[in-house]
Amino acid sequence: MSVIRSQQEGADQHSDTAHLETGRTSFVEDGGWGVISDIDDTIKITEVRDRIKLIKNTFTKEAEAVPGMPELYKQLHDVLSTESHPAPFVYLSASPYNLYPFLRAFVLNTGFPQGMVILRDMSWMAMESFVLSLTMGTQSYKEDRMKKVSTWLPRTNWVCIGDSTQTDPEAYATFYKQLAKEGHGGRVARIWIHKVVGVNPSAEKDLNSPKRFEKAFKDIDQSVWKVFENAQELQSELEALKKEAHPQGQPGLDRPHQGWWRSWRHREQN
Repeated sequence: MSVIRSQQEGADQHSDTAHLETGRTSFVEDGGWGVISDIDDTIKITEVRDRIKLIKNTFTKEAEAVPGMPELYKQLHDVLSTESHPAPFVYLSASPYNLYPFLRAFVLNTGFPQGMVILRDMSWMAMESFVLSLTMGTQSYKEDRMKKVSTWLPRTNWVCIGDSTQTDPEAYATFYKQLAKEGHGGRVARIWIHKVVGVNPSAEKDLNSPKRFEKAFKDIDQSVWKVFENAQELQSELEALKKEAHPQGQPGLDRPHQGWWRSWRHREQN
């Protein structure tokens, strides 16, 4: 993944849209490594399985990152990137597109690598619709969007990160098999699932069951997928991934994370 050219837009460039958005967009070529990440309960505390807490965490409380995840993502960015090949991050959420300003600000303000934010084309004007957007039809929605992303970057290797509250394991497993079947050169190299506990214990008995993950990842080598509760559990995975991403000993970015990849304003149409 290398930068072909950069385009900057702002007041200094006398842009007609500078009052709406300023920033830098980097256009990249295919190849290398990238990250596809869920947002709710993966990097942001939302507590999707408790409707009251879900609404509070979205509309009344200040957004809070899942402990350890900003630091993990910075490390992951630097492990997968080189100076000439920065790793892109795609934040794929089932949240309605109306929440884009809120979620983009969350990514920017909590220290996560900047990246593309893809949201669902569903209105939250009716509260029931908002809740449904996060809990209904998420698997087919994410599978469709990941398939679209892979058509943009068919030779890219992906690290997919999600959580146990919805259908991320099943969606990522489908994506893994899809890329393996297509044979364009890109693949899902890792699937990491954050096991969420203590929000809805009755539902978590099935959601966090080992049988659930074994079924979801059937026929996928166990070295590819891992279920974790604490971000620190992935440190050994990062070391292994670094060797895989740079087999010739080419180092990643041994510097403070700079977040070169600017978030794109993005609304997906059905």
